[in-house]
Amino acid sequence: MAEIRTRLDTKVNVKTRLETLYYFIYQMSQSFGVDDSDLDSITKGVLNKRILSEITINYKDKDDVIVGRVKIKIDWEKHELLASTDYGASFTLDPSKSVRSQVSEVSDVIIEHVKNMRNALRIKSIETTFLYIPEIRNDETKNKDALLFLGHVTIEKANISIQKEFVSSIEWLCDKLKEVKVIVEHTS
Repeated sequence: MAEIRTRLDTKVNVKTRLETLYYFIYQMSQSFGVDDSDLDSITKGVLNKRILSEITINYKDKDDVIVGRVKIKIDWEKHELLASTDYGASFTLDPSKSVRSQVSEVSDVIIEHVKNMRNALRIKSIETTFLYIPEIRNDETKNKDALLFLGHVTIEKANISIQKEFVSSIEWLCDKLKEVKVIVEHTS
């Protein structure tokens, strides 16, 4: 009888839930047009310190008016609960594929929707803002420390951009990372 040899070269990475959450948010934000400086804030605020609860990506038209928005919300309490279970503590991922496509089957559809929105609304600039977890934002000292750590500044009410009324909104919960929610809103 002939001898048959097979070799499997399947490589997998095991990532913690936090690492998977971070890579997912980072890759989605990058696809939504977030700049390198703000991607660095995501690394520090999600992976390093877990102090960001919301990332808001505002899309502005030629008149500097916000006509579209993507919000990425993180529920850290749900994250801690899921990370403490055997099922949710880690993910086995294929390193040849993006994390976002492996943890959510519809991430490509959401990204395509945002690209179409940006083109249809003739977006001229993108501005990212961050909301800290309540423990940070409700404590003046911790808030100042977080601002310094992330290199952020506080937005004064006088500098808040004009925004048109949003008429379309899509809310999407991630398939495998149930602690993250993505909301896409825009005018017409």
